[in-house]
Amino acid sequence: EVDGDRATGRWYLFQPMAMRGGDQAYWFCARYDDLYVRTADGWKFQSVKITPRAFSPYDAGFGKALFAQPPA
Repeated sequence: EVDGDRATGRWYLFQPMAMRGGDQAYWFCARYDDLYVRTADGWKFQSVKITPRAFSPYDAGFGKALFAQPPA
């Protein structure tokens, strides 16, 4: 959403991943809330906030064994 030289954005991440040095894969879900500012060089990030929503073992299946649950 653009308001003059400022803007906001919301993005959702759904990512299979593996930790370095580990032998287990995970599902990771998060929400990004971004603030942007227009500069002479174009649009730039002013801030990025990442809110983890779920982190569960890949082999358990998505959403069957959550380590983090979204706030109520």
